Formats: sequence, structure tokens, C-alpha cells
Amino acid sequence: MITLMQINDFSKIGFKAGLEIHQQLDTQKLFCSCKGDNEDKYDFEIERRLNISKSEMGEIDPAALHELEKSKSFVYRGSNNSSCLVELDEEPPHEISKEPLEISIQVSHLFNAKIVDSIEFMRKIVIDGSNTAGFQRTALIATDGFVKLKSKKVPIETICLEEDSAKLIKRSSSKDIYHLSRLGIPLVEITTAPVLASPEELKECAKEIGLILRSVKVKRGLGTIRQDVNLSIKGGARIEIKGAQNLKELDKLAYNEAIRQLSLLKVIDELKEREKSGKIDSNFSNPVDVSQIFKETKSNILKKELEQGKSFAVPLKGFSGILGTEILQGRRIGTEISDYAKTYSSLNGLFHRDELPNYGITKAELSSLEKMLNIKKEDSFILVAGKEEECRIFIKKALERLEMLMKKIPSEVRAAKQDGTTTFLRPMPGPARMYPETDVPSIFLEELSVKKAPSIKDVIEKITALGLPREEATIVAKSGKSDFFFKLMNNSKQKASYIYTLLFSKPKEFKKKENLFDSKNISEENIMKLISLLDSGTITKKQLEDAYFDIGKGKNVNLEELSMNKISEEEIRRKIKEIIKQNKDKSFGFLMGKAMAALKGADGKEINQILREELNKK
Repeated sequence: MITLMQINDFSKIGFKAGLEIHQQLDTQKLFCSCKGDNEDKYDFEIERRLNISKSEMGEIDPAALHELEKSKSFVYRGSNNSSCLVELDEEPPHEISKEPLEISIQVSHLFNAKIVDSIEFMRKIVIDGSNTAGFQRTALIATDGFVKLKSKKVPIETICLEEDSAKLIKRSSSKDIYHLSRLGIPLVEITTAPVLASPEELKECAKEIGLILRSVKVKRGLGTIRQDVNLSIKGGARIEIKGAQNLKELDKLAYNEAIRQLSLLKVIDELKEREKSGKIDSNFSNPVDVSQIFKETKSNILKKELEQGKSFAVPLKGFSGILGTEILQGRRIGTEISDYAKTYSSLNGLFHRDELPNYGITKAELSSLEKMLNIKKEDSFILVAGKEEECRIFIKKALERLEMLMKKIPSEVRAAKQDGTTTFLRPMPGPARMYPETDVPSIFLEELSVKKAPSIKDVIEKITALGLPREEATIVAKSGKSDFFFKLMNNSKQKASYIYTLLFSKPKEFKKKENLFDSKNISEENIMKLISLLDSGTITKKQLEDAYFDIGKGKNVNLEELSMNKISEEEIRRKIKEIIKQNKDKSFGFLMGKAMAALKGADGKEINQILREELNKK
């Protein structure tokens, strides 16, 4: 195995990568007025199957064909709050929402891209069930932009506007369940040229694009931005890695894919050498029913599958040691073959000779199996158990994958996993998957008048100029609250540091103090009113923060009454005299504590001053 530490220079292995960034926009859906979200509650449920047809050129897209071969049905759940007949594909798309269209043009300006004269929506075949229509609507907005990194300028090839897919709730071998809440949410797709020369550069580029996208109205949180990676090495294949959501792990994902391909290249060389010397027989035989051998097995895995099924095996002449070859930590060629076959079958996986005896399979059972299959020392086998039809499909696809690896690394789409590895998802789609959308009219650039959005970097500089440290200014700029921050600064007497504290520090402090506190309960109007009362001297900061805390907990606070509850100087002085009289010979700190507790809502500075005045009179 080639380990991570052995890749010291990525240029020597011909590492080349590009990015596809998909960012949800914080607007209504693209072709209806529904507000998209990520809810799982549902009011209705329907079940459907999808079919495919040939393109206008008479071709069938290989990725779509792969999904069709699974023979799945799809269940769609929907909420009346977040979906309508458009998401159900029961009526055509409504007029395109203007706001996401304008934002996509603002994004194009931010990346210095050339906006097209006419925006035309296309249908992109999607038959994995994630879209009820069987296709995704997507439109090219701009081309030929760029993003600057520390060491290079990375070309932005295309910027597109498209609709997001339905949210996957549960997947099984026969049925997938989706929720329509996410379907139709506008996505801006940004595609870079494949010029990123290392995993670190890939991560830097994704981070920079993500930061620039914060300049416009985008959704925030897990799942609202997804990074797809197109990656290849010399002698390998172009692999598209879908669904990387964790930016922190993006470089690890690229590292592992590079190692996977390097390891596969070594295995392919070994297989070709064995085939050349006649050690390998690539004419695989038919599966053999070996159920009788495991009739009394103690293997819980086999025992469970054999209750309603059978066990089949197929010999692999000359393949000794191949399936057990480690290509990544914890992942072997056997895993690579199994992952591919599992996308077509309900079986959980396979056994192979290199890992046995194990999993409760004994030496005696292994010996009997080798004898039945006429296995020699230099040979191997694949063993599966389950329903006969599923076993035969699984073995057929496993052998298909093995045949691929005897020739070259297949170019394909792989899914990102949380551990930084990938698994086979589907074949690489072809050009036959795109065709014109007839339900959405053309949009001409001359019909639009879009104001350019300020760069987030310019916003950070502007906030810094108000006296806020750069780190805190960056938090404000990336939060989506910068407009409100500027509004408060322009309409109040408070310093930038206090406005920052109120919007960002206090909510965290209050949440720790009381779990019921939720800053979403506090409207911008509430905050503006509280700041206005503070500026006018009607309330103190303590009263403001108490009201803020109560509103966040869901309490109904009458801000008008609050403004009349200021404790007068006369009342403060009277109470302080009383405290001094009752606590003779006590320290200033003790008396101050007593006064603060008794005069909740009064300004601390005023209490301090009056206490000192009264003590000096003695």
C-alpha cells in the first residue's frame, strides 16, 4: 500500500483537481413561491417510479441507466408549508423568481465573470429519485471568471443557477424516501478549471469561494453548501466526488482519493502481469450453489441469510492476494468490488478467500469450499449469501467491477463519506443527459437591472474602520447580519463593540444561562427599539439586557412600559441610605453588592456614584 506519507510532491503524481460549489440561496424557491427549508415533518406522502427515455440523439445516459437497473420505487413526503404542485410535478413551473436570478448575477460580478446575453434553462436527467420530474432545471448565467488564491489565479469556467434536489430521508435496496422541502431551493453552481495542484490548494480555493459567496444572500448551516471535487492523477481517471459538506475535511478527501488511485494502479499492473504470464483466467465461471457446506455453520452472518436464501460462490483463478490488497486504511480491493455490487443488489457484501477463515466461517468449511470450487493456492473466490436472484445479481456486478480493474481505473462518480473516503455512486454521466427546457421562457440580460453586491472583503474593511477588531468584523460580515449592524451603527450612539456584543456575544451567553433562550425570538425591530431607549437614557444597559433575555425566552415584554420603569435618582439615593444604615461598618464592595441587588434595573455607574457620595457624608 502507498501510504499518505509517501506522497511528498503532488506534482510528481500529476495531481489535478477542480471544484463544483453548490450554494443554496436564502430566497423563495426557484419556480414557485414556497419557502424552502430542511424540515422532516410532512402532511402527505406519495409513491412513484421513474423511467428513462432516449435523448434527441437516440442515446441513453449511462448514469440514468445505472439507476434504472436498480428497479426502485420512490416515496415523496411533503409539507403544505414548503411544497406545492410544482414540487410534485403536477403542474409546470411558475414564472422564475426574480431574486435568485438577480443574486446569481451578483455572484457572477463578484467572480469577474462574463454574463451571457440570454439565460436559457435546460433539463438535466436525474433518475435517482431526488427530483420528481426525473430532471433538474439548470441555466448558464456566466463564464470566464476567476478567483485569486495566494499563489495563483484560478479560472471560474461557469456559473449556473439551478434547483436543489429533494432531501433524502431513508435509502433501502427497493425504496428510497425523500422530503420535498428542499426540492426547488435555488442553487448557484460555481465550477472551476481543473488547475488545483494539491489537496491544500483545493481546500484554499473552496474556502475562498465560500467566503466570497457570503457577500450575497445565501443560506447558512450544514447542508446549505456542498463541494463536489473533480480529481485525477497521472495514469488514473477523472473521478467526481459528490457531496463533500465539511470544508475542514476536503483536503483529507483529496489525499485519500489520490492514494486510492495510486494503490489501484499498482493492483492493475499486478493483474496485467499475471494475465500476461497466463496465471489469471479472466473467463469467470458461473456461480456455484455452496449452501450445503454451510448447512450447520456457526457464522451468524451466513446463518441469518441462509434462513430464507442460499449461498453462492465463484472461483477466481490466479487472484490469490488481490482482493485482500489494502488500498486505503481499512479499505481493500474486496471493499471496492463490494461497494460497486451493492448499488445493484440488496446484499450487504461479500466474503473472499483472503479474509477467511473469519466471521464465524471455520477452516473446515473453508477447506470444503476450496475443494468444491477446485481452488488451488494461487486462486481465490467470492462468496455471498441471500436470496438467489440477489446473489446472482451481486456476483455478476462484482465480476464486472473486477474486469474493469483488470484494464484501468474507471472514471465514475463517487460519494464522499464522513471518514474522508469515498464509495462508488454511479457511472460518469454523458452528454445525453441534457436537453432544452420548454416550460421556462428565455430571459434576456437587457431586461434585468441588477445592482452589484459589495465584496465581503470590502464589508470587513468597512466594519474594521468603525473600530471593531478584524476577527470580530469578519464574524459580522460572514453572519449575514452586516446590513443590520450598519443600520444600528448609523442610528444609535453606541460603539461598535457594544453593538457586536449585543448581536453576537450576548446570545451565546444567554443560551448557556438558559437553554430555552433563542435569539430568533428577538426581532430586529425589538433590538432597534431597545437601542433607541438606551440612547435616550430612558433605560440602562442592564434593563436592556434583561429585556433581551426575557424576549429570547419567549416572554411577552412590553417595551413601552419598560421605558417608564426607570428608577429615579431620588429612589436610588433613598434605598442606598437605607442599606448603609442597616449595614454599618461594612465594606464598600459589600454595600455595592447589596445596592445592585436591591436596585435591579438601575444603572451601575449611577449607583456607584451615589453610594460614594452618601458614604462621604458620614
